[in-house]
Amino acid sequence: MFVWRLFRNRLPTKDNLMQRHVLDIDDNVCVGGCGSQETTNHLLFGCHTFCSIWFLVFQWLSISFVAPFTTRDHFYQLGHLAGLPCSSHSFFQLIWLACIWVI
Repeated sequence: MFVWRLFRNRLPTKDNLMQRHVLDIDDNVCVGGCGSQETTNHLLFGCHTFCSIWFLVFQWLSISFVAPFTTRDHFYQLGHLAGLPCSSHSFFQLIWLACIWVI
């Protein structure tokens, strides 16, 4: 359910809550303290506070990467690594899902 909401941009980020008139317009600053507008893509992949988690994960996996800015691109980049057997794709997808859940 969480991943479905993530891919559909239905997570309760401040940007989405503001669009539904739950939060005031002035209250959409990222919880990471960077001062940017809190959107799903920014929160998970663009915020310097949380982006450092991805750098540590990729370093732990010994994978070099270019950080994409969309959820779908990020998932496909880690979940479908070229040159690896298909059996390992599920392992990397599981790591991606665990990181998303923790962030």
